Amino acid sequence: MGLCVNEQKIDLIKAIVERKLHHHFLSKQIEFPVIDEDRILMLAMAVNETELPDTQADQYVTSAMLVQVALDTHEKVTNPLSSMKERQLTVLAGDYFSGLYYRLLADHENLDLIRTLAKAVKFINEYKVSLYQFELDDIDTFMLYLKRVETTIIEQFCNHFNFVHYHSLFTELLFFKRLVSEWEKYMNGHFSILFEGLKRYTAQDRMENGQNLESICQMYIEKSKTVLLEAMRGVGTLPSILQTRIVDLVNGHHFAT
Repeated sequence: MGLCVNEQKIDLIKAIVERKLHHHFLSKQIEFPVIDEDRILMLAMAVNETELPDTQADQYVTSAMLVQVALDTHEKVTNPLSSMKERQLTVLAGDYFSGLYYRLLADHENLDLIRTLAKAVKFINEYKVSLYQFELDDIDTFMLYLKRVETTIIEQFCNHFNFVHYHSLFTELLFFKRLVSEWEKYMNGHFSILFEGLKRYTAQDRMENGQNLESICQMYIEKSKTVLLEAMRGVGTLPSILQTRIVDLVNGHHFAT
């Protein structure tokens, strides 16, 4: 089976995820989670190479997306600007989304995939503790852990289905998007764990070289963009839908200061 993953497939899975996530009470209390279509595309590419029936493959992609949404939701609890009520409801929502993923895979009796994703969640939570407690030795390790938080679900899922050819491309794409997201948060006056890390781990360099946080962040974003474009060229044939998304993303980001 080829790598034909189209917009209709992405829209279908996104709609399934949105239906699963809807909860009458929570939808009135917290912001509805963002469903990353690029992640859906990556996950769908992985299962598209298997002999799984379409319905089952879609359920596996949905499960992985629910895991990611739960993790992203729990991460919002670390925002020091949130009220106690907002944090409590966010924890509740993240737990609820996690439960959806377990139930969905349990219904399909796929214990192996449950174990794979549970291991990924364990790793991510460990990375997050080190990140948010600032327990790391230097900025390079901090950036590595931030990348691991963003990419481990995709990595483990693709490894589970022996879909490794696009590994570097997927991880760098997700990392680039995370860096851009953190830049936008900071520039809009919101809490950014990336800039908190830059503030703590680059103080000496900034004093010695006269750099500011914005210029250092720009440096990392440009570095990630270079790696991403190199990875895109390195995989050879690339589904047009993914190539278009990467080009649009890279060309669409500008450093508004």
